[in-house]
Parts: sequence; C-alpha cells; structure tokens
Amino acid sequence: MLTMAKRVFAVLVMVLIAAVPAAADSTDSAPLELYFFGASTCGQCMEIKETLLQPLEKELGGRLSVQYHEIDNSMALALLLSMEEQRGKKTNEAQVLFFPDTILSGFESIMANARAVVEEYLNDPQRRMSIDAEVPDSARARELIEKKFSDVTLWLVITLAIIDSLNPCAIATMIFLISFLTVQKRRRIEILLTGMTFALAVFITYFLIMLGAFAGISQISQFRWVSLVIKWSAVVLAGGVGIISLIDALRFKKSGDTKDIKLQLPKAVKIRIHNIISKNMKG
Repeated sequence: MLTMAKRVFAVLVMVLIAAVPAAADSTDSAPLELYFFGASTCGQCMEIKETLLQPLEKELGGRLSVQYHEIDNSMALALLLSMEEQRGKKTNEAQVLFFPDTILSGFESIMANARAVVEEYLNDPQRRMSIDAEVPDSARARELIEKKFSDVTLWLVITLAIIDSLNPCAIATMIFLISFLTVQKRRRIEILLTGMTFALAVFITYFLIMLGAFAGISQISQFRWVSLVIKWSAVVLAGGVGIISLIDALRFKKSGDTKDIKLQLPKAVKIRIHNIISKNMKG
C-alpha cells in the first residue's frame, strides 16, 4: 500500500514539473499587443513607426505585435474614438499608442516612454497582454465621429479662416486692386464685386492646388526620405528668399530705387501684365 502511494505521489510530482515549463511557455508565447493610430501624411507618425515601433517589433521578434491604423480612414478613426471612450480618456494628439491598460499620446511622449512601457509589460508576464478592441459598425462609427466634431461650429471655421487669411501678400494685392479700381472711378458695388471675385478665385485656386498636393503626398508618404527632402528643401528655399528680401530692403532703403531689388518679376512679365491691365481696365 505504501509503495503504491509513493508511485502515485511520484507521478503527480512529474506531472507538476512538466506542467510548470508548459505554463511558462504559454505565458511567454502570448505577444504584447499594441495599437498605434496616426495619419498617413504625418511626418512624426511615420518617424514613430520607422524609428521606434517597427525596430522594436524586429528586435523582440514574436514577443511584440503592433497594429497600425491611419486615422485618414473613417473606420480607423471610429475605432480610435471607440477605444478612447471605452477607457474614458480623450486625446487630441495626432499620434496615439494603446497598450492593454495604458495610453501614450503625442510624439514626444511616445518616443520618450514607449520602449520603457513595453519592457515593463514583458518583464511582468502576469499583466494582460492583449487589447479588447472591436471595430464599430457603420452606424456607430458615424455617431462617434459626429460626436467628436460636434464642437466644430461654422463660426469656429470662419474665425480660423479669417486668422489664416491674414497673409501679407494677399492683403497687399487686395489693397493694390482696390486702389487701382478707385483710381479708375469704379462704383463701390463694382469694387465690392471685383474684390469678392478675386477672393473666390484665390480660394478655388489654393483649394485645387492643395487637393492635388494632398493626393501626391499621400502616395509618397510611405517613403520617409522623400518627405525629408521636401521638408528641408522648403526650409532652404524659404530661408534663401528671406535673406534676399532682407538684402533688397537694405538696398532700397539706401538708394530708393526699385531697380536695385533682386527679388521681383522679370521685366518681360511686368510689361505683359501692364499691357493686359491697360487693355482690360475698361472691360
């Protein structure tokens, strides 16, 4: 009888010993799941992906799984809003990184803290590793998005447009246009209609240009080096124009002659503009 009890005990011990590594393997095999939300045309979002999250995934192998969602897509945006609502936290940052029970938002916060938080999870296998996220249906998605933008009123859009329209070049052009029409003895209603037409034409032009630019940038946004080339080319161009403008200002102050200004339209273009104005000023 004693021998039989010893055998049963030995079998139980062996089963327990075999089960412990299996449980550990089961825990270790469950990867840490993250959800990252960003915009497809956002340079900082791309930097987070390419310099932080993707290298982390490669470094940790199957221990880390990141799902990437672009909030340009309405369903991805709805999923973000749903997960925020579920956790009782609203974010207004362009980048949001969800852990099972932690949220990091904003470029600086994610870049500074994401790796450390990942290590905390992986060093504590008892923590929950997966995220409960359910993509809302179309009706729920629409409800979430409408709720998100319910504070964006018409007057807010108009106010932001007015602030954005404080462009020195546009203002100078408008002043020139009004002054020219006044010198031509045009009636107030004609000046008003001409000014409104000018403003509308500028709006339509910029709108169409930006539609095309957005489409183009969206196609090349996956190539980070292209974005960097565009960014720094713009910086160099703006800096160069600024320096030339400063030099022109000093030259004009000294001589009082516009011929010394380098940053101006070619003479042939000026003559053509003058001819068009002269022929059509009575039209």
